[in-house]
Amino acid sequence: MPVEAWIHEIDPEQLLDALPGPLREAMDGWDSLRIAEFLVHHCGQNIYVPGLDHVTRDLKRRFVLEAFSGANHRELARRYGVSLAHVYRILSEGRMPRQDIEQEELFS
Repeated sequence: MPVEAWIHEIDPEQLLDALPGPLREAMDGWDSLRIAEFLVHHCGQNIYVPGLDHVTRDLKRRFVLEAFSGANHRELARRYGVSLAHVYRILSEGRMPRQDIEQEELFS
């Protein structure tokens, strides 16, 4: 269902006032068209919103692996807000797949 052409004439605050609190807060600052498109696309759905830690977990792991210089364990723990033990765990788990791939290549 496309958004009606006249939707841009509606003040975004009018649309936001008709929404429940959490949605209103999440969409604050959006224009009318963006709000309308979201509502058309997601109407009737129960949406689970994961926490930031869950969403960034894999990114944090990748950043730690990419930023590791061989001796900057403590710096990475501080930068990414994790324990030193967690940095070591990320590094040890991160190396395993690479080693598996290299060994698979040796035998193929």
